[in-house]
Amino acid sequence: MTRVITDTNIWYGISDKDIQEISEKYKLCVPIIVINELYTSRNLWKSEYTFNLLKKAVKAILENLQYIEFIHFDPFEYMLKQTALDLKPRLSLIDYISDLQALLQLEYNQVKEIRPHRGDISDLTNFINEKSIEYKKLVDSNKQKFKKLDTKKYTENLILSWANDNLKMIGISSTELFNLSHEKNELLVDTFDDILREVSKSDKKIKDNDWIDIFNLTYVAKGDLYWTMEKSKLRHIENSGNKHYLFKRNFSYNLR
Repeated sequence: MTRVITDTNIWYGISDKDIQEISEKYKLCVPIIVINELYTSRNLWKSEYTFNLLKKAVKAILENLQYIEFIHFDPFEYMLKQTALDLKPRLSLIDYISDLQALLQLEYNQVKEIRPHRGDISDLTNFINEKSIEYKKLVDSNKQKFKKLDTKKYTENLILSWANDNLKMIGISSTELFNLSHEKNELLVDTFDDILREVSKSDKKIKDNDWIDIFNLTYVAKGDLYWTMEKSKLRHIENSGNKHYLFKRNFSYNLR
């Protein structure tokens, strides 16, 4: 059965009927970073409207557990598991599920002053923005040819450089470090490459909250589909020549 890896935004508008109909032909997959993004979302305290919408997303997951396959590993662990088969996840899905179940029992006036902690990834953001200067040098030196210049190998090395450094910091030995395969990680590499090329040609910067969007693509292998409704991500996936990975089923929601 074909896996459909879901973006976080899908769960804000999906219905029980959608889930049940889709699960007849596909396996809906929810990575643990999606659960973390919901649990630490600013929608928890932004307004009563967004709080209720967040509860709707949480409820959609918790009431349809029998139709969902969870991915317990964070993106870099998931890549590493290609070689370290006995790797265990650091994050606890059971704890997250328990916390989300408790969240459903609360009202907005009980949580409006809460600011859940989301891990500090500013070092990663700064690292990538600094490295994108190398792309800018390629732009400056090849203005006429940059459109045809293949930068994907550089993008692979950029991901590997930070990922392996990150894994060393959490105690993974150097003998377990992985090599990124474009064949296995095509959607991640190609889409990230398109994003970096865009950043290098403009004054845009990658922001901390972009990372879940980018590295959620780590879980999508050949034969899988990816379901998102975020316009910028759809644009980058299509620009990179990977629209065949996109799962198409639309509904409306308003995260105002």
